[in-house]
Amino acid sequence: ACAGRTGAALQPDPDGVAELDLRQHASLQAVGGSLRVTIGDDPVLVVHARDEAGAQDGGYVALSSKCTHMGCKVDYDAPSHEIRCPCHGSKFGEDGEVHNGPA
Repeated sequence: ACAGRTGAALQPDPDGVAELDLRQHASLQAVGGSLRVTIGDDPVLVVHARDEAGAQDGGYVALSSKCTHMGCKVDYDAPSHEIRCPCHGSKFGEDGEVHNGPA
């Protein structure tokens, strides 16, 4: 249920852009899938999100995998469609919006 798969370490180009071929990662094929990648020195969580109705394909979202509270590594919980911090209980939506503090 929680994100645990680690993908490639990507280096951004001089403009700060990095590309990830989503087709190469089986964990991102289904809605609710997730993958950790590193872009330069930044840990990123890529999520195959649901749409606003809750069941359909909502596309892909890439967010920092550091909690905004104290920088702990967050995980994606597919059943709840939330990103969760194991350190202090913060919860975030797939869009990064805080659902539960202390973040």
